[in-house]
Amino acid sequence: MNFTINKNKNAFLNEEDLWIIGFQSFIIALVSSLCVYLLFRNGIQRYADIAVGNITTLGIFKSVDFYLYYSFIFIFISVFFIIYFYKKSRYKVINTKKSKNTLLLLTLLLVFPSCFVYFFRIYQYETYKVIVFSILCFSFFIAYYFSKKINIAIDVLICEFFIFLSCSALGALLFKLTDMTSRNVFLLSFFIFCISVFLYMYMFIIHFKGEREELLNKSFILSQFLIPFNLLSIINKRYIYLENPYYLKYFDRFEYLISFLIGICIVYNVLMIIFKKNNYKINISTLFIICVVTLWDHNYSLLIEQDQFHTGETAIVFSQIFDKGQIWNKEFVSVLQGLGLIVSGINKFLFYGKFSMFYQTNNVVKVIFSTGAFLALVGIIKDRRKLLFFIPIMSIFIFNRGFAIPITFLLLINPYLIRKVKLWIYTYAFLCIFNIFFQPTYGGVMAVSFLPIAFVLLYNDIKDTGIKSYINNRINIIFILSLVCIFLFSIPLIIDALIFLIDNSYQTQITNGIALKQQIITEPIPLSGFHFIDKFFTLFMAYGISFLSFSFLFIFFVVYVKKEEDFTRKIQGVCLTLIPCTSFILWLPAILTRIDYGITRIGYISIIMVSLFSPTLIYLYRKRIKDKLLIFFFSTIIAVIIIYYNTPIFLPYMGNMAMEIKIPSDYKKIDDGVVDGLGEAFINNENYVEEAKAIKMLSDTVLSDNQTYYDFTDKSIYYYYSGRRVPGLYVSSMICANDKLQKKAIEKLKKEDIPLIFINNPLRFIQVSESLRSYRIYKYFMTKNYRYINYNNIDFLLRDDVDFSKLIENYNTSTVLSIEKFLKNVKVIDTIYNNNITYISCLEKSGDSGYIVKDWDPFIIYKPNHEYSPKSIDAVKINFSNKTIKNFQGEIFIAYEENGEEKLINQKFLASENRTVIPIFLNSNSISSLPIKYIRVDWDNLHNGDSVAIKSIDILYLNDDVKKTIKDNFINEDTIDKINNFFHQENLGYLPEQWGYNWEELESRFKEVSTLKISVSQDNLDNNIVYFDEKENIDGKTGDFLLMNLVNNHIENKNEMLEIELTVNVTGKNNNKYSDKFLFTTKGNKLLVPIGTSYKILSSNRIDNIIYRIVKNDKEVYNGKVEFKLYSLID
Repeated sequence: MNFTINKNKNAFLNEEDLWIIGFQSFIIALVSSLCVYLLFRNGIQRYADIAVGNITTLGIFKSVDFYLYYSFIFIFISVFFIIYFYKKSRYKVINTKKSKNTLLLLTLLLVFPSCFVYFFRIYQYETYKVIVFSILCFSFFIAYYFSKKINIAIDVLICEFFIFLSCSALGALLFKLTDMTSRNVFLLSFFIFCISVFLYMYMFIIHFKGEREELLNKSFILSQFLIPFNLLSIINKRYIYLENPYYLKYFDRFEYLISFLIGICIVYNVLMIIFKKNNYKINISTLFIICVVTLWDHNYSLLIEQDQFHTGETAIVFSQIFDKGQIWNKEFVSVLQGLGLIVSGINKFLFYGKFSMFYQTNNVVKVIFSTGAFLALVGIIKDRRKLLFFIPIMSIFIFNRGFAIPITFLLLINPYLIRKVKLWIYTYAFLCIFNIFFQPTYGGVMAVSFLPIAFVLLYNDIKDTGIKSYINNRINIIFILSLVCIFLFSIPLIIDALIFLIDNSYQTQITNGIALKQQIITEPIPLSGFHFIDKFFTLFMAYGISFLSFSFLFIFFVVYVKKEEDFTRKIQGVCLTLIPCTSFILWLPAILTRIDYGITRIGYISIIMVSLFSPTLIYLYRKRIKDKLLIFFFSTIIAVIIIYYNTPIFLPYMGNMAMEIKIPSDYKKIDDGVVDGLGEAFINNENYVEEAKAIKMLSDTVLSDNQTYYDFTDKSIYYYYSGRRVPGLYVSSMICANDKLQKKAIEKLKKEDIPLIFINNPLRFIQVSESLRSYRIYKYFMTKNYRYINYNNIDFLLRDDVDFSKLIENYNTSTVLSIEKFLKNVKVIDTIYNNNITYISCLEKSGDSGYIVKDWDPFIIYKPNHEYSPKSIDAVKINFSNKTIKNFQGEIFIAYEENGEEKLINQKFLASENRTVIPIFLNSNSISSLPIKYIRVDWDNLHNGDSVAIKSIDILYLNDDVKKTIKDNFINEDTIDKINNFFHQENLGYLPEQWGYNWEELESRFKEVSTLKISVSQDNLDNNIVYFDEKENIDGKTGDFLLMNLVNNHIENKNEMLEIELTVNVTGKNNNKYSDKFLFTTKGNKLLVPIGTSYKILSSNRIDNIIYRIVKNDKEVYNGKVEFKLYSLID
C-alpha cells in the first residue's frame, strides 16, 4: 500500500483505513491486556467472603476476573484513537488495491471453514433436507437463467419455499384429521411438493415476462393460505410407550390456543387475498408461523430428568406468591425474578400447573419473546422478503434467560418510534419496567444503557420547539407529569431490583479460572473433524468472541454511525453499537462476580449481540458502506460465529409436521395423582418420586399447616409437590452464596417453624459441600437439636420435639440407637421358635432354621404360644442365626380381630445385626386389648436364591422407665457420623491459604474466642500436638474457625508447597470422643481453617487438642513455629 505525507489537518481516513486501525488496536489490546493480567493480577484471588463456590486453583487461572476485560477495553480504545489521530495527521491512502486483495484473501479464508462446517452439518441431517435444498437451489438457477434478473429468481425461490411450507401444513392437517402414520404423511407431502415445484417451474418457463410477474403475484398470495396449519406440528405428537399409544393430558387448553391462532391467521390470509393490492407481499401471519414453528423445540418427550434445580426454582414462583401468600422480594426471592413468575404463571393457567408440562411452558415463553423480536424487524426492514434470510440464524433470537433483550433493542430502533419521541419514551419506560421486573441483572443494565438516548431524543424534541413553547403546551405538560408518575410508580420496583443486585454481587470471584482451565483441557466438540480448528473455535466462542464483538461494534460506530447525517438512522446505529458496548461494560461486574462460572456467559452474550446486531447494522448502513467487499467480509465473520455457535436451522418443517415419539422403555410411567403437582410423566430414576412422596408424607404427618421443611439439596420442586412454603428467602442454601444473603436468609428462617430438614443426596455443587458454600445457614441448623432419620430409605433430620410415634410405621427401626443396651431386667412374654410357624410363602427350607427365597413375596407367619394382646407387647426382638447378616429390609405385622374384622399393626425394620429390636410401643396403633392371632415377618429386599435364618423371636414387655429412656434416645447412633458424611469436606485445597491471604479483609467478620495464643516449635514428628487450656473450655460452635500461622516460614520464598494434615479431637455429647481431619496445601503463612464444617467438631462440647503434620514433597517436616487461635463468626 502506498502512502503520501499529508499536512492537512482536515485529512480523512477512508473506511478501510479505520478497519485496519481497529484490527491493529484489537491485536495490541488483546496481547496487552493478557500481559497486564499476568503481571498485575495473576495469582491474586480475593476471598473477602466466607462463602465459596469451588476450591480454586493456583497459577494463571486463579483470578480470571473483569479487570482483564476492563484493561482490554481501556487499551483498545486508547490505542485506536492514538493510531487514528497519528495517521490522520500524517497519512492519506491513495492506493488500496493491495489492501483489497488482502481483504479478499482473509474473506476467502473465513468463508472456507464456515462453508465446510455448514455442509458437514447439513450432511448429518435427513436425506430429504438435502434433496429439498438441492431442488430450491436448482429452481433458483433455472429462474435466473430464464428471467436474467436476480430479484425474480429470489422471488421464485421464496414462492417455492412457501409451497414447501404449504405441503408441510397439508401434511400436518392430514396427520391431525386421519389415522395416517407419520411416514405416510411425510411421503405424501414430499411427493406433492416435488410435483408442485415441477408444475410451478414449468408454468414459469412457458410464460412470458408480463405473465411471469402475474404468476409470481398469484403464487405469493395463494401459496401462503395453508401455511398457518403448520402450527399443528406443535401439537401433532403421537407418543408410544411400551408399544402402546399414550395420550397427553393437560393439553386441551394449549390445543384450543393453537386452534385459535390458526383461525386468526387463516382469516387474516383471506382478508389479504380480498383486499391485497401490493405485489409480492409476504403476510405478517406467514412470518409469525415461520418463526414459531422454526423456534419450537419439537423433541418434547415427557421425560423428567433428575437435575431439577433451575426448572424447579422457576416452577414454584407463582404458587409461592399467590397460593402461599409470600411477599414478593420480601419473604420469597427468585433468582430468575419476573421470568420465573411469568413462566410458572403460564404453566398454571395453560397446563394446569403440572410440572410434567413445564418443558412445554418454557417452549411457549421462549417462542413468545423470540417471535416478538423477529416481528419487530418488520418495522426496520421494510422489504419482508429479506426477513426470510434470518431463518437459518433464527436461533440468535433466543436469549436464554434474557429473552427480553432482543425485542427491547429491536423495538427501540424502530424508525417510527424514534420520530415519535413521546411514543419512544413511553415504550422505553414500559420496557425498562418490564426488563427490571423480568431480570434485574440484564434488565437493569438495559434500562441504564438506553437512558442517554432518551435524554438526547427529549432534548432534540425540546430544541425544535423551544423550551418556552414546549412548557406552554398542555400535551407536553401532561407528558412530563405522566413520566414523573411512571417514575414514582416504579420506585419500589427499582429499590427491590437494586437490593437484589447488591445482595447478589459476590465479592468472591473463584470459579472463572476453573472454567477457563477446564475449557482448555477438555476435548472440544468434533464439529469440523480437525482437532486444532475445533479447539480454537471452542475457546474463541467462549472467551475471544467477547473481545471481538466489543471491538467490532465500537469500530462500526466510528467508521459509519458517527458520520451518519440522518438523525433517525444515527440513533439506530448508536442503539446497536454504543449501547451494546455500554451494556457489555456494565454487565461485567455482575457476570464475573457470580459464585459460579460467570465468565462463560460473557461469550454467550457476545455471540448473540454480534450475531443479531451485525446483520441489522449492515442492512441499515448498506448504502454508507462504500466498499462492498467489506460487507462480504463482515458477513463471513458473522457466518463463522453463528455456524460454530449453533447448528443452523435447515428446513425443519416437514420433518416435524407429524411425529411419532417412542418413549424409552427404561423410563417408568408415573400416573397422575401419585405426586401432587407432577402430573403424568416418565422418569428413569424412581428415587425422584420416592423422595417427593416421602417429603409429602412426612410433611402431612409431622408438620402442622404453619410449619414447613428446609431443603439442603437442590430439589426445590419438592416444595411444589408437598404444598409447603419456602422457609428461606431463596429456594436453596446453594443460592445464598455470600455472607449478606445468608444473614438475610437466617433472619427469615428465625421467623419460620422448621421441624424437618431434607438432606437426601445433599448438594455438592461443583465439588463443594453446603457447609462451605453456605456456612452460616449450615451452622444455624446444625447447632440446633435435630436427629437423623431414614424414612422410606430417604434421609432427613427431624427436630427432637416432634412426636415420632406418627412415623413409626414407615421407619426402619434398626437405624435407631442400639435399644438393646436399655433392655435390662425386661420381661419376656413369649419366645417364638420355628415350630410356631403356621405358613411359609415363597421360601424353601434349607437346614435347621434357614430358608431360601424362591419368589418375589417371601414371608413367614408365626402363632403365639399363648394369648396376649398388642397392648402388652412393647418390643419384638428377632434373633437371626446367621453369623454374618446383610441389611435385610422387612416389615413385621401383628394381627388381631376386632368386630369380626382382621386388623394389623405393621412396623418396618432394617436388620443390620444378628439381633434386631423393634419398638412396637412407639406405634400409635398398638393399644388394642384384644388377643393376637398371629405374627407375620415379611422380607422386602430379598431376591431368588437369597437365604435367611431366624433362630427365635422374643416378645418383650418394658417398664415405663425403660420405655421413656428408649423414647428419649430414639435417635440414630450414627447421627453424628451420618451428618458428618453429608457435610464435612475433608480436602480444602488452597482455601485456608486464600482466606489467610485476605485475613485483613475478613477479620472484621470474626471474633477471637481463644484468649491464649498457642505457639509451638516443631522439631520432629512427635512434637505436633497442641492442647487448649482447660480453663477456656471452648466448644465447637464457639470456636469453629482456626487461624493457623506458620511463623518464619522459610519455605515460602522457595515457591515450594507445604502439605498440611490437621486432626481436631473433641469431646462430644455424653462425653463421647470424636476426631476429624482436614487436608490442605499452602505456600503462605496465615491459614484460616473452617473446622466447623465438620459436624463432629461443630456439635462438640469441648475442643480438646489439635494434631498437625506439615510436610513438603511427602517427606520433609516443617521446622518452624506454629501459632493457633480460635475464632467464631460474628452474627
